[in-house]
Amino acid sequence: MASDAKATPDLAPFWIPLGLSIGPLVALGLARFAYALLLPEMRTNLDWSYAQAGAMNTANAAGYLFGAVAAAPLAARFGKRRMFCAGVFGTAIALIGCGLVTSFPALLLLRVGAGVFGALSFVLGASLATEAGGGSSSDRQAFFISIYFAGAGLGIALSSIIVPIALSAGASGWRWSWVGFGVTSILLGLLAIPAARYRGPGEPTRHEHQVSLQAASLTPLLIAYTMFGAGYIAYMTFIVAFLRGETFDSTIISAFWIILGTASVAAGSFWGRVFSSLRGGRPMALVLAMNVCGAAVPLLTGTTTGVFLSAALFGASLMAAPSAVTAFIRKSRSSENWTATIGRFTVFFGLGQCVGPLFAGYLSDSPSGTRLGLLVSTIALMFAAIVALLQGERTAITVSRD
Repeated sequence: MASDAKATPDLAPFWIPLGLSIGPLVALGLARFAYALLLPEMRTNLDWSYAQAGAMNTANAAGYLFGAVAAAPLAARFGKRRMFCAGVFGTAIALIGCGLVTSFPALLLLRVGAGVFGALSFVLGASLATEAGGGSSSDRQAFFISIYFAGAGLGIALSSIIVPIALSAGASGWRWSWVGFGVTSILLGLLAIPAARYRGPGEPTRHEHQVSLQAASLTPLLIAYTMFGAGYIAYMTFIVAFLRGETFDSTIISAFWIILGTASVAAGSFWGRVFSSLRGGRPMALVLAMNVCGAAVPLLTGTTTGVFLSAALFGASLMAAPSAVTAFIRKSRSSENWTATIGRFTVFFGLGQCVGPLFAGYLSDSPSGTRLGLLVSTIALMFAAIVALLQGERTAITVSRD
């Protein structure tokens, strides 16, 4: 794959972020979120506790953390386009492997591998999508970023089709689901290659040097993103188990998952406009407030309407948080620092994701069950929303020199 294609003089077409969105589709939609649909079957078939079930997503998050740390140096060594594609296909192979083994240690190792490769595709894809929006209006830039992150919602929707078909095979259905995720990832990965090869107009033709007159601190946003990582993944890991415990049938749960994924995709254009109009940490705080509402609804009501409302609210704000962070990084850091800064945020995001499922799983093994784990998830998201409001507006100031 050529990583040194010539720059294209016109603005990047919309199919570029759409093709790159296969990164979060595979890394998050299939490799991480879809596990919630398989958790009840795997837990029953493999005789796991909730703590063991949570450890599977913690392992994925640990691998994701390592991949986020490695993304920038690997991109510098081998090229971000090559490593983005390696991430997509590496994740696909790990997913297929999850369907071929039943050993707890082997599954943990494969979940770690899916996390490592998933982080490469996610971080580097976000950087490529950000570059593709360069040289255009702020609305268009934000829209490109939103299209990219909407891929995770599409992955959720796809999993809601794959899993019911695979589970019809009986006790081994969860294994066929993982194989289906992997094969789907390979096929879609082929479609992502042309987008990864594209070099947009956003890369500077002259050396840019960032003047740090604003002494920008991203600490509040970083803390909020870490807490979001812990809170959202606990919800996404255990919400299906919670709904089953509340005696909702498989039809309602499938509809819930479809609504969640569809809302995530549909909300992309809305959030793009919000990110370009609000300043500081307000976009992130608004996203997290919607997250809190979505997570709290199933705890407050046991109705089908409440379940679907939770899916719509949480789905619409699910990938808006990474999108808000990326949009803020884009306007507060110079282009040569985007990949490293996105990678650093993803590391802390990964730390939150390591803690969230394990802690929520431990709480879910208590007499209060998964309700207690989801309550703690909601509190973490509420804390994140408050901290995000402390993030001030910072804009990168650059001067060009030959």
